[in-house]
Amino acid sequence: MLGIVIKQVIQSHLGDYPIRWHGDTAEVCQNKVQLPALVDSTDYPQSVYRQMLGYGLHELGHIRYTDEAPWDWANENHSRYLGRLINGLEDVRIEKAMILAGADQSLFEDAINTTLWDGYVEGDEQKNIPFILAVEGRRLNGYRLHCQSILDETPWSKELWWALKQGRTAKSPLLPFEDPQQYKTHISEIHKALVPDNYVEHQIVEEYANSTWRLQRQEKRSAYQRERILETLTPTMVAGMLGLEERYCKAAPDYFINPKHKISQAQQILALSALDEYHRLLQNAKGIANFNLVWRQFPDLFNALAKWVEMQDANRPLFSSTGKDLDLAWQQNPQEILRSLEKLELILYFIANFMEFKPQIRTLMESWYFAQRAELQRLERDDGGLIAERKHANALLDKLMQLRKSQFLLWAATPKEPSMHSFRPPKEISFQGE
Repeated sequence: MLGIVIKQVIQSHLGDYPIRWHGDTAEVCQNKVQLPALVDSTDYPQSVYRQMLGYGLHELGHIRYTDEAPWDWANENHSRYLGRLINGLEDVRIEKAMILAGADQSLFEDAINTTLWDGYVEGDEQKNIPFILAVEGRRLNGYRLHCQSILDETPWSKELWWALKQGRTAKSPLLPFEDPQQYKTHISEIHKALVPDNYVEHQIVEEYANSTWRLQRQEKRSAYQRERILETLTPTMVAGMLGLEERYCKAAPDYFINPKHKISQAQQILALSALDEYHRLLQNAKGIANFNLVWRQFPDLFNALAKWVEMQDANRPLFSSTGKDLDLAWQQNPQEILRSLEKLELILYFIANFMEFKPQIRTLMESWYFAQRAELQRLERDDGGLIAERKHANALLDKLMQLRKSQFLLWAATPKEPSMHSFRPPKEISFQGE
């Protein structure tokens, strides 16, 4: 069988998922399948075709059924070795799911037996445990393997048996933090909407409901990932990118990295007026022993200061109870007023200029976001997972509709006896006298 023909046939089995024929290993990344390289003009034996098809269907199983969140979490929070352990069990699970969906088990058997052709691994080396799980899990699922089991010979026999047993009996589609009641309601509503009529339809609808549940989970995960990228960008960093003075950078408010934040024009005008008054006050502040004598020349500034002071300590107002004079404690401490005005000036600066800065902030946030290459690659993989899950869900709906259509056509083509409803036999002519 020519290599080009093998590639075309296997691509037809994988549908829209592109295949890269490269190297000597099979894997899937961002919903792009990689299979071992084949030469187009070489005539390969049937065994190679079956091996490649088994690899391809295995990777398709990962696209359809693997939730990458636990695997990513294990790699990030523990180690890649834990990720390999999870993958060893997951290989067994997704192949079982593919077989239940109609794949030929013997194709998977051929693929794993080819891997075992040169012999099994050493059972007493910890690095081999993920592979042992993947092999022995398949054996427990009924695969005919060309090697003897070494499960009972390993130093971790008890633990591996436990892991394989848990992996075979684990049926919950929920992650530990997901609400079982919400899941139950979701499944119930899907069944109400699609109304499965028989066992086959029930299985299709059940798989569709689980697919849409995973789709919602993936959408949430992608949203969280995007938020996490932007969380690394701080107001101080954005202010620095804008070229602001260091004192402004350190005082940049939280809303400085929220492009949705709005400041009314009236507030901007008041802030600008107060800033102008502050700068005029600084020119004449030297030698002022009591600000009660001059504050009326700077009404917007001191009204803003009064509000800010009240927010800091409501029990120590700036103005006296009459509102005509500064409180006596403040009159006696002009240096504290100057220090408070310095802090207030930083706040007023951002209120007055934020709306002008906003277009530049958007641009800076956009450039920062797309510069985070590693995180974006993970997001692209997640987005690919979303697309794959949507395709899978839509394919299940198509399968359900095709099944119902074929059932209707079969019913329509079946000869039917006339209905006896409201049937009355015709009156007979009597040839005998009454």
